[in-house]
Formats: sequence, structure tokens, C-alpha cells
Amino acid sequence: ALKRGDVMVFGNKLETSVGISQCLEAAQNHPLWRQKETLKSEKSLPWIRRGVGVAAAIKGFTLGALPDRGSVAVELRRDGGLTVKGSFTEIGQGVVQAVAQLAADLFKIDIEKVEVVFADTGKTPDTSVTSASRQLFLAGNALKKAAENLLNLIREVLTTRYGQKVIEARFENGYVVGPGFSHSFEEVAQMLEEHGLSREVVGVYDVPRVEPIPGSLEIPHLFYMFGATLALVEVNILTGTVTVPKLVSIADVGKVVNPQTLTGQLEGAAAQGLGFALLEEPIIDKGILKTTNLSTYLIPSIKDVNEIEVIPVESFEDEGPFGAKGIGEIGIISVAPAIANAIYHAVRVRPKSAPMTPEKIYWLVKQAGLTVK
Repeated sequence: ALKRGDVMVFGNKLETSVGISQCLEAAQNHPLWRQKETLKSEKSLPWIRRGVGVAAAIKGFTLGALPDRGSVAVELRRDGGLTVKGSFTEIGQGVVQAVAQLAADLFKIDIEKVEVVFADTGKTPDTSVTSASRQLFLAGNALKKAAENLLNLIREVLTTRYGQKVIEARFENGYVVGPGFSHSFEEVAQMLEEHGLSREVVGVYDVPRVEPIPGSLEIPHLFYMFGATLALVEVNILTGTVTVPKLVSIADVGKVVNPQTLTGQLEGAAAQGLGFALLEEPIIDKGILKTTNLSTYLIPSIKDVNEIEVIPVESFEDEGPFGAKGIGEIGIISVAPAIANAIYHAVRVRPKSAPMTPEKIYWLVKQAGLTVK
């Protein structure tokens, strides 16, 4: 498996966190994999064949070769609370909650006192597009810069107040404390106003990039997500229908920030991967898309999505906020190949295109000569 220091396909060294070995070990040690032959031998009906498959995934996050910058503003309110402002978009992935958690941790304040303003270009600085599985990485690091900037500004105010340079100062339980002083956030907000200073600071984070590689036309990513999927399938050899009683989504997340939203992300990714694997087939005739609605372009429903187990792996990304890295897309990638491998384990025929529809599987099974026993 890949490890830090290995040379990638474009000639660049993999210099950031790598958790693929831990992902594969988690898959290897899972009961679904350890008991795969027992599960294969179990038949609920004579025409059902069961199989277990595994697949691994790698996906770059951040914009890679493109310039990638994010900004977050933090306002110290008069009531001692914080307002975090960023142009990231909340589309169900949980970034707003995660940003609030990071702010509470960085500024050492109760999370109930943190307000997050997002997706309002009239009030927020540019935190760049919400894409490439990187918004928490981008906003979190910009938030760290904002915390540093606010503390530096407070040091300057305290230096003026006390007539001597204040070097040591830190956030602690809603206060700014240091040798010989302790001021609540309410007091600090008032001090900033008395000195004619803004109570709002901006943190800017520029994502590091790989330097151009001699002989390569591409500039690859510096940061990568890793993952693996285990799939248990049941194949109906009379109809070719494939059902998936269980998926196990394993992802290297760097560091878990919020277990609940992480689970939601990876469950959603697994469901989307299931749709790609078995259902979603765009039909194009003479350049015209024919599957134009959800009656012809099928996506998974609650009937199709069964048990999904999520296993996070923490590799700790040094560049990430508190060690975290992206998780948005990595859970999708290995679902289809894991299902394909599970089908092969079940019936010894290997589908080679997605979606793996009943028609495709039926003819593969027929060619293999499988019969009901």
C-alpha cells in the first residue's frame, strides 16, 4: 500500500498524511471479510448467490494545481460572543457545525456563544467555492489565522494599556489571560472600540501546492484522501438482480471533528456510490439525453439502501485544522468496484461496466452456465 514518501504517477512524492494501510487493515479485520466464505455458502433461496468484495480508493482534495485561497472573518461581539463569517455553503455536509466547533476550540469559548454567518456575500469574505472536499480544511485553516490575528491585535491594545510590551496572552474560557491580567471578551471588545480598532479580523489561508515537476504536463495534488469499501451482495441468478444487504465505508479522515456529520457524509456517499454501481444509467440517442427524469434515470430509494457501517481512520494531517482533512468524495469512489468484486466472488463472473444492471448480470451468469441447484 502507498505510504508517505512514495513517488506518485506524475513523479511527485507523497508528502502528506496517508491512511490507506489502516483502511485496508480495518477492512481485513472486519467480520464481513473474515467470514466471507461462510457468508458465501449461506443461501436464503436456491437461486441466490452471496459474495463479499473489497476495493480501495484515493482522491485528491483542494484544487490541486489551481490557486486555492480561503478567507474567514471573526467578529468579537460586545456581548463577548463570536460571529464567524465565511462564504462556504451548507448543503447538508455539516460544515457550519464543524466551523462552530473549531471556533469554540480555538477561542476557548462555549459553542453556544458562537454564531456562524455563511453564504452571504454581502457579509462574508471569499472562502472560495464549496467543492473538492476541502471546505472544512480551507475554512478551518483560515479560522486559525483569524484567531492568531485577533490575539495579536489584542496584544497591541494591552501593550498600550499597560505601557509595556505584552508578549504572553492566550484565550481561556471566554477571557484573554496572561501574566498579571485577565480580561473577559466583553472587556476586550470595549477596549478595541476605545482604541478606534475594529472588533472584526480576517484570516486568510493559501493552500500549499506541489511545485511543477520536470517532464510532467500536470501539477498533481499535494493532499489526498484514502478509503476502502466492503460490500456484501446477493445475486439472483434467474433475473440478474443484485441487492446489497450491507456496505462498510472506511475512510481516512485525518481527524474526526464531528462524528455525527462525518457518518452522515459517508452514508450519503455510499448511497450515491450504490446508485452509480447498480441503477444510474444515462441513455443518449444521437446526442440527446433520453433519461431526463427520475422515472427513467433511477437513483437509490430507501428500498435500495440497506445497512451502511462507517469506520473512520485517523491519520492526522499536519496541515489540516486539528489534523482534519476532506471526506466529501472519498466515500463514493470504491463502492462500485467493491460491489463488482463481490459479484465476482458470488458467481465468478466479473462485470466490467456500470451500472451493473440486471440485464448485464443475467447475460454474464447465463454465459457462465450457472444453474439453480
